[in-house]
Amino acid sequence: MKEQKKLSNDIGNNSCERRDKLSERRNNTAKLKIISVFLIGIIVADIITGYVLLKTNKTLEPATPEKHFDKSIFVSRSLDDPEQFPLGSCNDLNGTILVISIFADDAQDSWDFSKNEDIITAKMMYEKLLAAFDWISQKGTDYGKEIVFISDFYKYPELAYKESFDIEFTDGYRHIEKQKTALLANNLNKKGIELMDEYKADNIMFVYYFNKKPDTTMTPFASPYILSDQYTDYPLETLMLTPYAAGVQQGAATYAHEILHLFGAPDLYIADADGMNHGITQEFVDYCRLRHKNEIMVTNYDINTLLPDPYDITNELTELTAYYLGWIDTNAECEAFSVDTSEHAAR
Repeated sequence: MKEQKKLSNDIGNNSCERRDKLSERRNNTAKLKIISVFLIGIIVADIITGYVLLKTNKTLEPATPEKHFDKSIFVSRSLDDPEQFPLGSCNDLNGTILVISIFADDAQDSWDFSKNEDIITAKMMYEKLLAAFDWISQKGTDYGKEIVFISDFYKYPELAYKESFDIEFTDGYRHIEKQKTALLANNLNKKGIELMDEYKADNIMFVYYFNKKPDTTMTPFASPYILSDQYTDYPLETLMLTPYAAGVQQGAATYAHEILHLFGAPDLYIADADGMNHGITQEFVDYCRLRHKNEIMVTNYDINTLLPDPYDITNELTELTAYYLGWIDTNAECEAFSVDTSEHAAR
């Protein structure tokens, strides 16, 4: 009787063990299904992204917008005429800002959107740019500004183009005229005006994406009109972005720093040596490093880690930069150090 009871218990225990193992297998199977669905979702998203960027890769001539232009809202203005854009195509950091994206190849590096690696790199750069736009818009609200960036070339293919250069881009200064010449050659100055009218935009910027590798000597660079007018008669303002600089992956703060240049903000970490940095003196630089060490025009690194954060911007936008952006009319610190007045105040 005892043996029979023991056998019954063993059978019961074995049965429980089998049920537990079966339940465990079912749970594992369910988990695998969830993971599979998740991975399939990622693959599908990448395929869709790749298709959009592949379309961009084929677009050399300006694409035809999906929406019809409302001819009645056209205004008489031209990106060929500096008088109509006295501070450049990024005239005022307020209102609606149209962003034209240009995926650029040079003699060293190129984009191939049939490769998943390039799709991911382009998507990563764009997401960092979006983070920069969001941060700038939030800072603008502190000064009563309503800033909207229109840049979604995934949704609006007419906002993205492809360009190739037969030289290697190693820096920004030497190649500003190349950017402007390319914009004019593809009639993007005229196309830009049409798109500004369609989207009722107040400003327009042209953003070049370069697929540079970690060993590149090129860094993200802005060519505001105060600088670019020394190389071209056209007030087209451009931004050149790279995923890396000096072996370091660039963060959203770097992109925000460069965007602010287009709207009048000077570097506050380096003195003016060539008349193109608002007369910023070394004395003023030393002062800013001491009193405004986390100001985004002083540094675009996280001051705690001394590294760029990929998507979070921990820097500040102080009244110094607000003054140069035209968000406030005066700044006592700038007056005390006798640096150049804001281009907005001068106007």
